[in-house]
Amino acid sequence: AKLRALYKFTRPHTIRGTVLASFAGTARALIDTPGAIANAQWGTMLPRAVIGMIALLLGNAFIVGINQIFDEGIDKMNKPFLPVASGEMSKR
Repeated sequence: AKLRALYKFTRPHTIRGTVLASFAGTARALIDTPGAIANAQWGTMLPRAVIGMIALLLGNAFIVGINQIFDEGIDKMNKPFLPVASGEMSKR
């Protein structure tokens, strides 16, 4: 039950936009920079990209979490299924 509440707390549907924007921005930079793809050091870039993606996803979870904590009253009316608004998770 706690794991499910945490899953709902992170609002996983918002992750799609974060991942899509990250891939699109990276692809655009690689395509627009002459020789970037041909001369890329993938062994160095990919681990950094994974770390960067993890940071973006944690940032996304932080933002939606802060929103749920501070908008609990609004969410009780408009989104009662969210874990903080429903009482599934406490603000602590």
